[in-house]
Amino acid sequence: VVLSDLRQSFLDRVAAELPGVPLETAIVDINQPQTGLGQFDLMFSTNCIHVAKDLPVTLGWIRRCLKPGGALVLGEGSHYSEVVPSPVSLVLSLFDGWWDVPTSPERPQPGFLLPEHWFAAFEAAGYRNMSMERWTDGRRTFGGVYWAFV
Repeated sequence: VVLSDLRQSFLDRVAAELPGVPLETAIVDINQPQTGLGQFDLMFSTNCIHVAKDLPVTLGWIRRCLKPGGALVLGEGSHYSEVVPSPVSLVLSLFDGWWDVPTSPERPQPGFLLPEHWFAAFEAAGYRNMSMERWTDGRRTFGGVYWAFV
């Protein structure tokens, strides 16, 4: 198990809460993909990958870190639509990185992506068998858990 973040203090705090779990920690910046992190069966991220400044590069780097048959699992929030942000995004937009993401037809706004944008990004990066468990109230999607395989 490799636990990663941008801040060593966070990694130290989480590792201290998991006594007896054999784990390593690593400082990882998704905007500066690095080599030598290792090969993994599974990579899991929660509300992180949406702030990648170059989503295709980041997803490609993650794919190369996965073993054949490996899976990427993301827990990500979602805007309600291309014109209506979620309330959570209003709070998160106060953090560094939210607005630094360039927009494009594939990514029409900064912050969270809509499910259709995630699936298109996964496919463009070479993933297969993508799916999602939606978090919804029946009218709006708040996000979900996505998985995609190498």
